[in-house]
Amino acid sequence: MTTINQVRFASPTRAFAVGRFGTLLRSDNAGVTWARLRPNWDGDLYALEFYDTKHGVAVGDGMIILATHDGGETWVRSGPMEGNRSLSDVAFVNRDTVVAVGSELTDPLFAVSEDGGDAWSLVATGLSGIRFSSVAVSGARVLALEAGSATMHEATELGRQWTTRSLPQPCDYLGFADDTTGVLVAASSASYRTINGGVTWSFISGLTAYGEPVFQNPSRGVIVDFANVSVTQNAGVTWQSTPLSEQITTGQFGDDAHGVFFAPLSTNTPNQFVDAYYTTSNGGASLTPHPTRSLDQPTFVDFVSPSVGFVTLGGRDADISEVAVTRDGGDTWASATLDSSLIALGPFALSESRAWAMGIRRVFNPITAVHRTDDGGNTWPVRAVLDGWYSAVYFADANRGFAIGRDLDEHTSVLA
Repeated sequence: MTTINQVRFASPTRAFAVGRFGTLLRSDNAGVTWARLRPNWDGDLYALEFYDTKHGVAVGDGMIILATHDGGETWVRSGPMEGNRSLSDVAFVNRDTVVAVGSELTDPLFAVSEDGGDAWSLVATGLSGIRFSSVAVSGARVLALEAGSATMHEATELGRQWTTRSLPQPCDYLGFADDTTGVLVAASSASYRTINGGVTWSFISGLTAYGEPVFQNPSRGVIVDFANVSVTQNAGVTWQSTPLSEQITTGQFGDDAHGVFFAPLSTNTPNQFVDAYYTTSNGGASLTPHPTRSLDQPTFVDFVSPSVGFVTLGGRDADISEVAVTRDGGDTWASATLDSSLIALGPFALSESRAWAMGIRRVFNPITAVHRTDDGGNTWPVRAVLDGWYSAVYFADANRGFAIGRDLDEHTSVLA
């Protein structure tokens, strides 16, 4: 795992999490253990949403869009991938219609799928000089928050027409319990409720939470912020807040009792490479910690099974880089050196015995060595040397592989 950006439950026990470096995780026991999926993408994933137990979509950097129609067993990469664009949030209008928002520099992006997330098109909004930060659905209407502004934009005709509405103050999070009832959370931690689809908003007294309101049904909603879990059982009229024993960045519940929460990477422990995470079986009243391990200057990690994984390390010495392997799910690690490399990047594990890693041997006029282990990480001989900075490697099978990075002219390059 790396930093986790969002968690969603497709069912009371099956959960998914997305994060940095293309991290896509699945749990089948309400977050107690996690397995890494392989979306074939190393950019950041920011958001995901499930319509039901089978249909889900994840979005992130580079206009990346991943869709599943079998409950997360398989994910298909789709969507227009162009330029320095980023998608920050996604929502289902119905099972077939999905919308995603994001930004390109200072202009908003609005993408639409009408087949459940497989094919996408960009819709010209006619808006400029703003950025969309999040999106929610109220009935057939799509509502997008404008970043840093007390403004909400309402889309009709799937984004071809837009209406601007004023909000009580700049807001970052929005969620709806049904077609008309929703909750808005401001940057100041003040919250507001609507019963007419966002036309007007009333202040919610006694709620000081900063996080996304997620409704599991028309009555029960949850807001997870850094220090509390706030729950409503009456569509946002009143809320009960439970202090958490740990600082949390994101989390969610699968049902009334079971949930999972991810903690931030500590600025005081720069060597820690995994989010600490916690589960609850009593609605957040108590949290069960799940151990994480610290390694020296980690860069990337890849697990081929729940037990076996590889992580590349920057190294303790200026001229040494390493790859560490675990066979017990991360409880213990053993490392091996990539000779003559300064930085180790991009492990890709094809099996528990065979994996690849990239070793940057020179930063200026860079040279990258491609290493492979066939003995489960004990030794890493060089298989090829490439001119340029290549940070990632992927293999479709034992023979066909790709190195991704930049050549000596700073052009993006893919070598097969």
